[in-house]
Amino acid sequence: MSGTSSLIQLWQIPSTKLSFARSKFSKVAGRYMVPALCFSKDMQTVTYEIVNGSYVPNDQNKPNKVKDKALGTQETVGAFQKLPVVMPSVDILYSSLRKARKVSATKGIPNAAKRERNKGAKQLDTLMKELAVPLRMYKENFPNRKQLHPYERSLVELTLGDGNYEEVLGRVDALRKKVTGVGKEHAALCAKSTSKREAEERLSEGMAKLEEIFIQEGKAVDNLLYIAKTLRAMPVVDLESPTLCLVGVPNVGKSTLVRILSTGKPEICNYPFTTRGILMGHIAFNYQNFQVTDTPGLLRRHDDDRNNLEKLTLAVLSHLPTAVLYVHDLSGECGTSPSDQFVIYKEIKERFSNHLWLDTVSKCDLLQESPVLYITEDSDADHLELARYRKVGPDGAIHVSVNSETGLNELKARVHELLISQSSRIKSQEINQETVQVTRILEGFSWQSWGPLLMLQTRVVKFKDLGHRMILIPSFSIFYVIIKSGPGSGKGTQCAYIVENYGYTHLSAGDLLRAEIKSGSENGTMIQNMIKEGKIVPSEVTIKLLQRAIQENGNDKFLIDGFPRNEENRAAFESVTGIVPEFVLFFDCPEEEMERRLLSRNQGRDDDNIETIRKRFNVYMESSLPVIEYYNSKGKVRKIDAAKPVEEVFEDVKAVFIPLHEKDELFKSQIISLCFYRFDVEINVLYSETE
Repeated sequence: MSGTSSLIQLWQIPSTKLSFARSKFSKVAGRYMVPALCFSKDMQTVTYEIVNGSYVPNDQNKPNKVKDKALGTQETVGAFQKLPVVMPSVDILYSSLRKARKVSATKGIPNAAKRERNKGAKQLDTLMKELAVPLRMYKENFPNRKQLHPYERSLVELTLGDGNYEEVLGRVDALRKKVTGVGKEHAALCAKSTSKREAEERLSEGMAKLEEIFIQEGKAVDNLLYIAKTLRAMPVVDLESPTLCLVGVPNVGKSTLVRILSTGKPEICNYPFTTRGILMGHIAFNYQNFQVTDTPGLLRRHDDDRNNLEKLTLAVLSHLPTAVLYVHDLSGECGTSPSDQFVIYKEIKERFSNHLWLDTVSKCDLLQESPVLYITEDSDADHLELARYRKVGPDGAIHVSVNSETGLNELKARVHELLISQSSRIKSQEINQETVQVTRILEGFSWQSWGPLLMLQTRVVKFKDLGHRMILIPSFSIFYVIIKSGPGSGKGTQCAYIVENYGYTHLSAGDLLRAEIKSGSENGTMIQNMIKEGKIVPSEVTIKLLQRAIQENGNDKFLIDGFPRNEENRAAFESVTGIVPEFVLFFDCPEEEMERRLLSRNQGRDDDNIETIRKRFNVYMESSLPVIEYYNSKGKVRKIDAAKPVEEVFEDVKAVFIPLHEKDELFKSQIISLCFYRFDVEINVLYSETE
């Protein structure tokens, strides 16, 4: 039975209903509710979730955020500022005693003994409730640590100690249960008194017992009061907002830069940890608000040996949507040697390599004035990279001085670019979480009369809301190939052949940068100035140009040429876009052959001479080869011998592309588009029938 006829027969069964169950995209216990395809017959229902896709909703169909808090979840943004007010235990006790003693017997009881036991039971019951109710309220309204955002959970652990928060809440709840039990017991005894005197004695015993219990165990309430004050003093953090995190060793000038960049006013203490905790400042730029956080300095030691201040820094990097501004001090004024700073920097950058990153060297006005020698540094560790770091810091680092105001304007501009890129990344991640992807082929239900059902291939589908209709339209993931080769390898010719034969779009990073300069835009002027000054164009700028070109093109297959140029480019591109190349086409050609080709060009570049050609070779070897080696370790490099004649080279290229091309065409012949009305009973199945 074909897929089409199976679906039609399924739809014609009166008791069968096909529905598209589309829930709002709200977080429930850390999970996103997702759309699902539901098939039901009589009382039986089969539901297939559609998850983890790359659907980009249009403006009309973008799901609204759920405003009401989902059942069983805890508000995370500012959770500590919403804690209930905790009264000291002594205030709760004496307030409860006053209220209880004001309670009188029920009116109309003539017998003195009955009246006294009625009053005693009511007073004990009132005292029990006045003591227990606030304890229950504390237990219910203090957030469950497991349901907090990971960053807030880390703050609780590092500030209060692991397990102390739950231990105090547990003691408060145990006190509530004990007060309730003892209060009920003594109220019952008082109610059974046979005389006025016995009732008075039972009341006095009960009051004394409850007061004794609360005095002995009320310290749990006072501990909870301390916890509430401590947590409310935590900085208010928007857990979803783009955040710039300043990182570095102690005393490198992070707090000063926070004051320069934002509204934050750091609280300073004595060395070695000059920043007392996490500070949050804010930046407003282009009608967007961003956060800036100053973090305690990191020292060179193992994680197990770090103090809680250092662990706070790692918590921010691990759990908040941060871009990193790493601050270096090569002047020797901070007290940490450049060698130690270099080791810490390499460790942190490798550990958080998925973050957007910007380096700055502070106190640059002191670099020539106070050379510092460190006798503890290993002489054999002074390799090329470390020597360069000691002199100028990491590649691309911005040198600044707050005293002389050197580099501050450039730093602010780069920080704004970094935060805008971080904002785009967050939006992209949100879209990916709110999108759908078919994850399985639905084959065969348990009802044999329905026959085999082949519905959806494992590809991305896109949902569009067209008024009264809901349409499932096949949509293909971005598929791209990176082209890597040395100058003169013939990649331009081969790219043209690939575009002509296989429908790819060729995107050259160099062409995109030149086009942006030619446009006269503010971004183009910045690119032109950086190139004139011999600086490397920031990765985020080139990535934005590539993203825009991909979005505006409409194709789903691209050859990306001239990018990534180095490992930093590669990591940033994959981190921002969330996609990786299908493979890397590497045109391998001996240096002598590439040099011969460049020199023999009839219409070569103006700088095609021996000196500049060899300089280009050196740059290529230093920057591009590590990228090729990385992708080769992932099994993604397709090596082509580019020393052959052009036609033979393309034959090798075709051997790489033909299997992919055939597979893509086969899929396109089997895709399904389901169109159905929300309220009507009509379904159209449009695809080529497969047995």
